[in-house]
Amino acid sequence: MDVFSLLGCASTDSAIVELLGQCNLDRSPKIAAGHIEARFAVKALGFDLNFVPAQLFDPTSPPANLVLSNVLFFGPEYAQYGYAPFGGVLPCGLTFSMTAEQATAWMGAPSKTWENDGVVKSHRWERQGRHVLVQYSKLSKTIKAVEVLSPKPG
Repeated sequence: MDVFSLLGCASTDSAIVELLGQCNLDRSPKIAAGHIEARFAVKALGFDLNFVPAQLFDPTSPPANLVLSNVLFFGPEYAQYGYAPFGGVLPCGLTFSMTAEQATAWMGAPSKTWENDGVVKSHRWERQGRHVLVQYSKLSKTIKAVEVLSPKPG
């Protein structure tokens, strides 16, 4: 899945429709009342797809249009939530076995780091106009999830 090219695509775009079909999702994304996004949890394949109103990126877009805003890939630690570990290739060549130090050596200095009591919880890098957010496991100290998202304008 080339997540970088899919982010920002309309839910009606042929590449998104094909992806939804490959995930056995038989419906178009719709935002439920009281929610700000439409989320598809593809637990069997280890990832989530999130869609937001296209108006966040293009104010002239019709209100019903949705775009893919982020994809979240889950590692083995998310089995407790019913997710299979993502078995594909993670964005940017990252792997779930990488520690924060290894990810930083691979990706370079992050644009943002979140720590808790001196322990790195997550890093963010900017790649191809997107945010790449990496979360680390408190137990194993390795990557537990990778999220690629389109930054909101403004």
